Amino acid sequence: MITLYHCHAARSFRPLWMLEEMGLPYELKMLPFPPRVFAKDYLALNPLGTIPLMIDGETRMTESSGICHYLGTRYGPTPLIVGLDEPAYGAFLNWMYFSDATLTFPQTLVLRYSQLEPEERRGDDGFRPPLRRLRRRERHRHGTERAPAPMCDDGGQDESCGERREPRRHTPCSR
Repeated sequence: MITLYHCHAARSFRPLWMLEEMGLPYELKMLPFPPRVFAKDYLALNPLGTIPLMIDGETRMTESSGICHYLGTRYGPTPLIVGLDEPAYGAFLNWMYFSDATLTFPQTLVLRYSQLEPEERRGDDGFRPPLRRLRRRERHRHGTERAPAPMCDDGGQDESCGERREPRRHTPCSR
């Protein structure tokens, strides 16, 4: 039986939703958030103390998008997973992992500077550049703009284009 450790309003909702959509049997273990603070015994199962944790036999996973991918491929077929032989497979994987790998940082900035900081520190200066990049990516996906330019790093040389930039200025390279 699959066991999913879950907290209310956490990323563990993704695999919980996948389990429900696929009609798979599972045991749900509810924890207070954050469990590393309020459920210290959980650290014996997951030393990072993060949510989710899915256990399926000998398989233990903590990444919500990876758990969804695992469930769909392990217990499929399901229309929720694009097959290896389908032309859209690469795009499917890209968007599946976009949620954690690319979207999380700007999403965290927006939440922090619009909701969590004291009123005098709120504003959109901290999250304007990541949001611009996400909007460019979306326009590119719809064919209204060329591909987003690689970002040049901290005062060094951008390996993808060889262009030099001023230190501490994160600007798109010109290629």
